[in-house]
Amino acid sequence: MRRGAVRKNQSVLINFYLPEAALPFIDQAVRRFDTDRSKFIRLAVREKLGRLKVATIDEHWSHAT
Repeated sequence: MRRGAVRKNQSVLINFYLPEAALPFIDQAVRRFDTDRSKFIRLAVREKLGRLKVATIDEHWSHAT
């Protein structure tokens, strides 16, 4: 996803709890793919929604990569 692709005025902040033990793995993936946590988590959500056939990127995610 390009920098600035998600605009604050077109987004909603969602806080959630994550097992503390998962954070090092997320941070490792973030470094490996040269991204940040927010982008990594958005990508994970898009991929999961696509696999579940709930939504596709083209239909509902206007600023996707």
